[in-house]
Amino acid sequence: MHEALDALGKAIAAAPENAALHLSRGDLHRRHGDWAVAEKDFAQAEKLDPALFGVDLARGQMLADAGRDAGAKAALDRFIARHPGSAPGYLARARR
Repeated sequence: MHEALDALGKAIAAAPENAALHLSRGDLHRRHGDWAVAEKDFAQAEKLDPALFGVDLARGQMLADAGRDAGAKAALDRFIARHPGSAPGYLARARR
């Protein structure tokens, strides 16, 4: 986990405008339970590319993992509204 985070940190330092890298690093922080750091990366990814696929999905999963079900539901509902054909969105939403 730490090696992957270090590698993504270096990649982001080399390409700070790459929204997908911020999203990937945020998801690693989510899996590690670092909710606040994950949210910062998700917010940066969304700022850099508001149409980036998966930000609300990852944010919803993070909020659910953190026990913030109302926020998780809202993020997952936004994801499903934008990507109605995405099975992972419905699956994550069904778990809430």
